[in-house]
Amino acid sequence: IHSKELRLEKLIADELALAKILQKLEQSTKPNFSNLRKLKGKLAWPTKGRIRHNYGESRNLGKMRWKGVLIGGKEGQEIRAIAPGKVVFADWIRGYGLMVIIDNGNSFMSLYGHNQSLYKDVGDKVSPNETIATLGDSGGNTETGLYFELRHKGKPINPKKWFK
Repeated sequence: IHSKELRLEKLIADELALAKILQKLEQSTKPNFSNLRKLKGKLAWPTKGRIRHNYGESRNLGKMRWKGVLIGGKEGQEIRAIAPGKVVFADWIRGYGLMVIIDNGNSFMSLYGHNQSLYKDVGDKVSPNETIATLGDSGGNTETGLYFELRHKGKPINPKKWFK
């Protein structure tokens, strides 16, 4: 029980740290790219693989839920930007490992975590399907995979509705 409580506390702290970073990024950047809303249901997934954890699924720790998806895959496979945008974060975040956050404009952000390596730096502009990182298990993840989130106005949204 004590171990589960500590894990839950760590997950909550990790989510709060990510939320603070996203809030700061949301306030500081406002690039103007094509409207992501027009691409709803047409986007290509950022990497190939089976979805191991779905948005909204229980994390088996109280009321904690997945705010994104975990896509399984092979270590080192390419991760691609889902839409045009600007890299606003490319660094380590506790619990998420090497993370790339892309501001896709109009208050949309795409987050790519647990990467093995990052190919982009803050300030880089990216095109749809451009390789931005490689798949890994960084951040304490026990399995190789991409943690992917889509956010609008700082709030996580179900990414499945946005992809083919």
